[in-house]
Amino acid sequence: MSAETRSWSERLTSTSASDQASALQEMAEQTELRGYTAAVVRLAGCRDDEVRRWAAELLEVAIAPVASDVEELADLLAGGEEGEVCYWAATMLGRLGPDVAPKTRVAVDALEICLGDSLYLPARERAAWALSQIGPSAASAAITLRRTAEDAPPRLQRLVAEALEMIGEAA
Repeated sequence: MSAETRSWSERLTSTSASDQASALQEMAEQTELRGYTAAVVRLAGCRDDEVRRWAAELLEVAIAPVASDVEELADLLAGGEEGEVCYWAATMLGRLGPDVAPKTRVAVDALEICLGDSLYLPARERAAWALSQIGPSAASAAITLRRTAEDAPPRLQRLVAEALEMIGEAA
């Protein structure tokens, strides 16, 4: 592990918001960063505005999730974390798409929990989108998707219909 990498890891888990923000800002200058996904997703829910802003920036442009991130991301989703954390955890799982295998069941279960239980509508929408990205391997979520569509706002209904189509289930 390089000194720079060690420094980022230490600062991301620091209790100092300024340490966290400076590490995120430095990291945002990179592309295709791996190994930091869960730590940065956690910081997306930070109370400090600068940390939250840099975490979102990094998640938008530089973080590249890998299959080994699935369990931590699923834990963040299923653990009832803050809305922004759930939104970004679902986004990262969706970016992995079918590559969540062999932990597809873990990812799909967590996305279903978010879809059914989150009070944060953007996180629920992102969970539906992520299930569509996983595709046919997420077929076990069809019942939850249909139940969600029954009383969902229009945009979520559309995302649910797309997810059902992508997993091979009729809407």
